[in-house]
Amino acid sequence: METLKLKCTLLSDVVLRDTPTTEGKAQTLTFIPGNNFLGVVARSLYDKEDERTHLLFHSGSVRFGDAHPGINDIRGVKVPAALFYPKLSSIEQECYVYHLIPDLSRLRQKSLKQCRSGYYALDGNRGTRVSIRKNFAIKSAYDSEKRRSRDEQMYGIESLCEGLTLYFSVEIDDVAVRYRDEIMEALVGEHHIGRSRTAQYGRVKIDLCDYGEPLSSDNTVEVRGERCVVVYADSRLIFLDANGYPTFRPTAADLGLESGEILWDLSQVRTFRYAPWNYTLHAYDTDRCGIEKGSVLVVRTDAHDLRTSYVGCYRSEGFGRVIYNPDFLSADISEGRSLYTFTHEREEMEPGESRAAEPSVLTESDRQLLTVLRRKSSHSRRMHRVYDLANNFAREHARLFTGDQFASQWGSIRSLAMVHKDADALIEAIEGYLNHGVAKEKWEKNGRRSILIDFLSREAAVPESESSFQDLVINLASTMGKKSSKDN
Repeated sequence: METLKLKCTLLSDVVLRDTPTTEGKAQTLTFIPGNNFLGVVARSLYDKEDERTHLLFHSGSVRFGDAHPGINDIRGVKVPAALFYPKLSSIEQECYVYHLIPDLSRLRQKSLKQCRSGYYALDGNRGTRVSIRKNFAIKSAYDSEKRRSRDEQMYGIESLCEGLTLYFSVEIDDVAVRYRDEIMEALVGEHHIGRSRTAQYGRVKIDLCDYGEPLSSDNTVEVRGERCVVVYADSRLIFLDANGYPTFRPTAADLGLESGEILWDLSQVRTFRYAPWNYTLHAYDTDRCGIEKGSVLVVRTDAHDLRTSYVGCYRSEGFGRVIYNPDFLSADISEGRSLYTFTHEREEMEPGESRAAEPSVLTESDRQLLTVLRRKSSHSRRMHRVYDLANNFAREHARLFTGDQFASQWGSIRSLAMVHKDADALIEAIEGYLNHGVAKEKWEKNGRRSILIDFLSREAAVPESESSFQDLVINLASTMGKKSSKDN
C-alpha cells in the first residue's frame, strides 16, 4: 500500500454544508470531505465504466481521506469527545479524559463539560487549536429575463475564508498502485470544490506535502483495571447491521478488532444523519447515518499490532478512518487528567517574540455591515443628545406650562414638527401658531413664547443639530405635553 500526502490551500472562500438541502437550517463544515477529492480525480479519469474506474472509485482500493485544517505542516484532529473540562472554565486550563477518570464522584462538583468543536494540531505533548475563520454573505437569485435580482429570492451563504490550509491523504492498495501517478497528476494543481463554484467560491490549490499527524499505538490501555483498546474516529464512521440497515451500535469486529466488547458506558459517541443528493438521478439517495468524527469508543480486548486503518462503509469517500490508542488520549491514572496541554494558535510564540498584526481583508459584506453600524452609532448619539435637551428643558420650565390647554397646544406643536423637516420653516410655523388665536395670550404671559423660540433658535444654529432638529422638537413637545397633563 502507498500513501499520498497532500496539502489543500483555499485560494477563495469555499462553501461546504453538512446537508445537500438548499433551504432550512444547515451548518458549514470545518473540514473538506474526501468525496470532494474523489470528484476531482473522477473528472479527469472517469471516462467510461470499466474495470479500471471500478477499481479506482468503487472498490475501496483507493481511499480519499478528509482534509483537516492544520498549522506548520501538522494535520489537525477533531477534538476528542472523551475530553472534558470544568464548566465556566476551558480546555486550556483543565482537561480530563473521561474513560480514564478513576472516580467520577470526586469531580462532580466541577460539573464537567464535553469538548465538541475545534481542531488541534498536536506536537509533542501540546495541542494548538487551529483558527478557522468563516464569512457570511447575502445573495440574491438572478432573473435572466428582467436582467435584475429576482423578487423575494434573498439567501445567505456561509463559507470558509480563503487562506486556510488543510491536509489530507490518499491511500492506494497494492492492486491499484499502478495508477498512483495518474491519481497524483489529477489531484495536484488548482481545482474548484464545494458549492457555488460558478460564482466566486470554491477555488483551491493542492500540492504534495509530507505533513505530520498522530498515529495508532500498539500498546493496550488499562481502563479501570481492564485491558482495552481505545478507538478514535478520525473521520465519520458508517456501519450496517446484519440486515443491511444503518446502525449506531457497531461490534468490535466492525471496528477492525478480531474480538472484544465495546464498553458503551465509558465511550463517548456523537452521531450524524443526512441524505446525499444524486445529481444523475435528481433525487436523494439513502440516508447516511453514522458516528461523528471525534467520537471515542472503548473496547475490552487484548488485540495488538494495530495500525491506523479504515473500517465500515463508504471508505472511498473518506469515511471510516480510525486511530487506535492515540497518545493524545493518555492521562494521569490517579485522577484522569490529560497529559496534553492545549492552547490557542495565537499563543504559539517564543518568549519575548512579538507577533506582527495581520492586515485585515474586508469583503463587500463586511463593508456593508460597517456602513450600517456606523449609521446606527451616529443615530444613537444624535438621539441621546435630543433626549438630554428635551429633559433638561422640561426640568427647567415645566412649572410654566401646566393645564390641559397647554397639553393640547404642545400636541399641535408636535403635529407641526411632523410635517416640517427644515429648521427655519418649523420655527416659523411654530411662531405663526403661537401668535394667533387663543394660544397667543397664554404664551405671551410670563415670557413663555420667547423662552421656547429662543431655545429652538439656539439649537437650530448648532451644526450638529441640523439632522436631528425635527426629532428634538417632536420629543420636546411630547415630553412637555406629558408634563402638562401630569401636573394638572
